Amino acid sequence: MATGGSDKDTPITKEKETPSTADKDTPGTADKAPPSTVTENPGRGMRLVMSAMGSKFSSVKHISTSDLEQWLHTGNDDIVVLDCREPREYDVSHMAESIRVDWNRVDVNQLINSLLEREGPAKKKIVCYCSLGFRSGTVAKKIQDFITKKKEESPPLEVYSLYGSVFKWANEGRPLVDNSGQKTPFAHPHIFLICGLLNKAVRKW
Repeated sequence: MATGGSDKDTPITKEKETPSTADKDTPGTADKAPPSTVTENPGRGMRLVMSAMGSKFSSVKHISTSDLEQWLHTGNDDIVVLDCREPREYDVSHMAESIRVDWNRVDVNQLINSLLEREGPAKKKIVCYCSLGFRSGTVAKKIQDFITKKKEESPPLEVYSLYGSVFKWANEGRPLVDNSGQKTPFAHPHIFLICGLLNKAVRKW
């Protein structure tokens, strides 16, 4: 997909072409999981943050890392994944085919119209992620509020925030790509204050 232009011109930024609902941490169901060597055992600090984000954005649906990977693995083509982080974070790694948006100044109406234009009406599930869930929860709530307000006009959409976001995803060894589209285990720690929640082996500033 083509780049959507500068951040001021459009809420969507696709830097590079790269290739709910929950597991033990949040309730939900999905299709059978792909073969994996993923280890799901978040530490106490991570569990506390995840719980706090879940409570803060309680009106938003959350999808687990395992369920999202199952969705993506089955080639479910009605999913759009939004990366709600800064360009420097996205450049280190992101989920394949994810589209970067500016979480704090996204125009939801323009975003929805842009997604429908770019991805087509078949895209009915929107999954947002960031580092730990605050930015993705903020975007997901804006979209959810828009869907509720424009229920009669809006196409049938479901929006989710990824529970534990990219920190949990990377800690579990799930697939990421760098800005060249190459597989990478690394993720950007975002800020020093929270970098300890991302395993040292996968941190990359």
